[in-house]
Amino acid sequence: MKKKNWKIRKKVLVVLFIIFFACLIIFARKIILISRLESKLGEYEQKDNIYVKVSSNDSNFATYEKYYKNGVQKDVIYLKEKEAKVVQFTYPEQRKVFLEGPDYKILNIYEESGENGSSPILTSYTDSVTISELLINSITSNIKTEVIEGKLYYVLSGLHNSNVLYHPNTTNLKIYIEKETGLTKKVIETIQINQGSYEKITTYEYGFGTVTTEDMQEPNQAEYVLEKQSGLF
Repeated sequence: MKKKNWKIRKKVLVVLFIIFFACLIIFARKIILISRLESKLGEYEQKDNIYVKVSSNDSNFATYEKYYKNGVQKDVIYLKEKEAKVVQFTYPEQRKVFLEGPDYKILNIYEESGENGSSPILTSYTDSVTISELLINSITSNIKTEVIEGKLYYVLSGLHNSNVLYHPNTTNLKIYIEKETGLTKKVIETIQINQGSYEKITTYEYGFGTVTTEDMQEPNQAEYVLEKQSGLF
């Protein structure tokens, strides 16, 4: 009887070991994939000429264009509901914000310290500041592959990614990252509202080496009212 029980226990231990080993392999694979994607994205972050356009089907979302050239960043935000546009230029020691609406044009200037490093305009959903963040993101993320327009993408899904600011009613999130480059293609967020739900789809477009000198020109300051000029804040 004891011999029989031992055989049963042995089989159970073997099964548990196989399950544990399989989970360990899956976990290690996710860590490697996430780290590789972040490494590939890092190569693009070092470039000195980048354009990014972020769009969404959400009516409250502002279309967002970002330019980076020669250490200067330009952000253009189109506010749909307010029919307004914000253009911001970030220099190593100064930031200028041009606000434009149907009946106003305002300029704010802020003095800042420090220098811009590598381009900060690329969105990363695979970044981990600490080892614990990498472990949590790897454990809580499901990773699958999907082909879109002939390109292979990794699809990260889950509700505990440290790089995402979730809507309070988010029930699912899918992040499509191009395998070859590490660049995010789109994000699909399922949000619960009342008795139903809708999908908020955010898409990303990129251009490298496409930003021109004309793209980085400031608007004519003479057309704007200087509302605020301050030192460090």
